[in-house]
Amino acid sequence: MLDLEMTNIESDIPSCKQLFNVELFVMKCVGLSSLERAFEVDKNYKIRALKCWEIFLCIAGIFFLSSLIYSLVASLPYYFGKDFSMTCFIISVAFSMSMTLMRLLRIWTCRKKVYQIFGLINKIWEQNTRKRVHLKAQIMKVVDTNKSLRHMYLIVAFILNICYSMRPYIMLLTTYFTLGKNETMTFTEQAFTGVVYPVRTDTRFRYVLLMLMELHISYFGSAYIIIGDMLFVFLTTVLTIHFMVLADDYVSIIDIYRKNNNNLSSIDEVIKRHCSLLYVCQQITYLYSPIVMAMIILNGIDLCCTIFSFQQDFAAGRAEISLAQNLPHALLLISQMIIYCNCAHITTEQIESLTEAVYNSRWVEGDKKVAKAVIILMINTQREYNFTAYGFFILNRQQLTQMSIKKKNSTHQITLFPSNQPEKFIKKQELTSKSPEHCATFCLTAAQLQSR
Repeated sequence: MLDLEMTNIESDIPSCKQLFNVELFVMKCVGLSSLERAFEVDKNYKIRALKCWEIFLCIAGIFFLSSLIYSLVASLPYYFGKDFSMTCFIISVAFSMSMTLMRLLRIWTCRKKVYQIFGLINKIWEQNTRKRVHLKAQIMKVVDTNKSLRHMYLIVAFILNICYSMRPYIMLLTTYFTLGKNETMTFTEQAFTGVVYPVRTDTRFRYVLLMLMELHISYFGSAYIIIGDMLFVFLTTVLTIHFMVLADDYVSIIDIYRKNNNNLSSIDEVIKRHCSLLYVCQQITYLYSPIVMAMIILNGIDLCCTIFSFQQDFAAGRAEISLAQNLPHALLLISQMIIYCNCAHITTEQIESLTEAVYNSRWVEGDKKVAKAVIILMINTQREYNFTAYGFFILNRQQLTQMSIKKKNSTHQITLFPSNQPEKFIKKQELTSKSPEHCATFCLTAAQLQSR
């Protein structure tokens, strides 16, 4: 009966795999299907070796995206100083594709780290979050809010893909049905207008090869834009929920202590979970620092080039064609910065709420042992954590309104315990270890707190 009740409770709150199903499907399409094993419940799978077809898809993605970037750079001398609109367009697409290639390389080179993050957040989700039926309303509110954001971003990315990839097909069909009897069809329409490819299109067969090449570029480009950005949204969403549950545990820390026969190990488990979540935060910062740094620097230039290109096309009477490509592109660039800053800001706010949660606990009702442990928690939950790009840019809503680059002078120490504790219990470097289990062993337990 108890097992049936627990199953019903867990079925009310979706699993991590269900929340991430769309992105997991896209990952499968580009050869990252091995990451799905991290979400298997009660199975401690290690990441498997890559299969041949997965390696092939990885190499194919690098090849097609690199080919377009090379062609864009090679095309720039043809238009520089002659056609300002095409120059801006080529620079804009080159920056966007470079960012996409960076996402591809970062995800593949850090594949094991991504797998480890997935496994850890899924383990905490299954052991703690899915059983908090009294927090279901708050959990589902966060899930639904971020689901709407993800769906809107997917729609914009899909529209951008359609605007580029379908253009030559639409133009060919239009030309075919409007072509005169004495006119010959020319195979010059391209998805990326004006790009000079190393492949000639003087025959129908070569033109078909070029169209297939551009189709694969659009496919891999859209896939890795979705994977890279939506992965950040998913991870910060799950972390926000985890810290929400942790705050609820801190509020009721005395009840947890009493339910376990005044055993300090129950408090120790909550502390270790806090430590593991902060470890995940740091790994996400490490994973996305190069992506966010490049995005902040390049997206501003990219957006300016997109706007200038549209202005020139509008003045030349090509507003409709330019708008179809530049508007979705501009919306995608703006959405990226909003997504990263907003999601990181929400998670940071939830981390900061832990301080209030500990203060709101009825710690004065406990004995001296638990009171001493909670006082230490009060001190350490005041240590804020911010998602940054190499410490230069803080990802929050204020960053959206800042026009100048401000360097972060101070580093963030995300350990759970004060720096004046004995070195054997607390070291700043421990949270940079390769495993959360190693990190957790340096969490000062409640029993050790009492003995000090």
